[in-house]
Amino acid sequence: MKERLIANWLTKASERSLEIPFAQLLMLKGHTVLSGPAHHPFEHGKDLLTLDHDRRLCAFQLKGGTSKFTLRDFEKHEAELHALATTAASHPNLPTSRVPDRVCLVTNQELTPPARSRIAGLSQGLRELGYPGLEVLERDQLLGWFVSAHGSFFPEEARDVASFLRVFLESGVGPLPHRQYIEAIASLMPSQSRARKSECARAVSAATLLAAYMLKPWQEKDNHVAVAEGWLLLCSQILRLALLQDLRGVYWESSYSLAIEAARDALEALLHEAAAREDLLGCGFGEPVLYGTRALLVAGYLSAFALSSGVNTTGRPEDPEELTQAVAAIVRREIPYLKVLGESAAPYYFAIAYLLAKTGDSGAAARMVRDWAQVLSKANAPGSPTAIPDPYHGPQQLLMALVSDDARQDLNQERWDGSSYTLHLAVSWLTRRLWRQSLETLWPDITRISHHDFVPADASGFLSAEDPFGVLDTWVYPMPTKWSVLRQEADRFDPGFLPTLLLDRPDFMLLYPLVRPHRFNSRILRFWDVLLIDGGSSVGVASRLAG
Repeated sequence: MKERLIANWLTKASERSLEIPFAQLLMLKGHTVLSGPAHHPFEHGKDLLTLDHDRRLCAFQLKGGTSKFTLRDFEKHEAELHALATTAASHPNLPTSRVPDRVCLVTNQELTPPARSRIAGLSQGLRELGYPGLEVLERDQLLGWFVSAHGSFFPEEARDVASFLRVFLESGVGPLPHRQYIEAIASLMPSQSRARKSECARAVSAATLLAAYMLKPWQEKDNHVAVAEGWLLLCSQILRLALLQDLRGVYWESSYSLAIEAARDALEALLHEAAAREDLLGCGFGEPVLYGTRALLVAGYLSAFALSSGVNTTGRPEDPEELTQAVAAIVRREIPYLKVLGESAAPYYFAIAYLLAKTGDSGAAARMVRDWAQVLSKANAPGSPTAIPDPYHGPQQLLMALVSDDARQDLNQERWDGSSYTLHLAVSWLTRRLWRQSLETLWPDITRISHHDFVPADASGFLSAEDPFGVLDTWVYPMPTKWSVLRQEADRFDPGFLPTLLLDRPDFMLLYPLVRPHRFNSRILRFWDVLLIDGGSSVGVASRLAG
């Protein structure tokens, strides 16, 4: 079955959905990926640039499709293939710019005889001119590589296979089924407390390949949010394994880099799509109901993406300032339409506020957070029939409750009045920005509510959907409360469950809470403040916070 599933995926894969798996395959074969997968005007036909185990510079051009690679296909891409072999490549890890030692066309199609003959002619001509000949890696060879790469690392138990198929066979139109996706990924990870390092490395590689297989439906439908969430969830599982097994970076960082960059690529595609349109309308009958939440998801993810670009350390060619301004234009366009269905909207809402502050509109940012506090303190008052669901109910579940009687009945069995998980975040945020008068106005309502802050037991719990060993802090603000006490509490920061491994990956830490809103707590918000407001940078975050 494994071979049939991989063959089914491979024969239908587009160029985009082939890039990450192929890069992972190259790493398994000893290559160091220098750049890619990427699509930029200066790539000169080089989708991937690597150094092989003999330190030879290798350049790859990927072409995906579902039929044969014909002579017409070759003629369409001939200029790219010529540039692949004849233009110099540059990278910080190369002493000087130079022409690759090996160049390869990679396709999941089968070459027709005329196409094969023309490629052989081009290859011979290139060699006569002193350039590397064009190698070809096509469907049957790729299939053998992919099947061999998995070895025994593929879901085997019936439940794990069912989780994989539940995701793999989706249409890609709706949201990513997080639970089944994570179950399939987790089934590949070593379960013993001290596994062999080589076993962990193979598991990470296999998980990266499996994630690419499962995300294909959403990638093919340009469902950019779902694709980004899938790669971010894979990042969380790779980091979790690295922490649990105390792994050095050599065993997992290359795969992690592929995954985080794939997530950023998806969000960059989301930015381009949103910028090219006047609104975020789809074509469904439920648009009036869906639009507000869609606007929140898009504006929140794009805001976190722009903020993370300022702390990103991977050397992407994007201009953080230009990107931030492009995102800000979309965010300001969509702010009037934002709809909050539950407290799971908090990380999206705060990401938008930070983005507004970063682009010079601190007043609008503070008003957004003040409105969050005002709405929650009223809606979740004791006995309120309109209380907002807690952050354990994600945006997709709450949307389903709007259109499904069964989902709505499940929610109606719970009560959230008299309590809140995120109101105290707004209190701290406003206190640090000295919005005392607004807090004084809201204080009578705020003091009637029980405030909750879940603190994971450790980083492993933070990176998981569930943490049975975490602690739920609960308190009520006294009436009155001294302003000096609020200031002291708001400025205090104890990283606690956040180890150096996470603190020094701020781009991930700005994006991950949007995937798991129930992990957005006071420590994460304070980390965002240190990083984005207190003069933080991407270098030495952990040591600076410790100091």
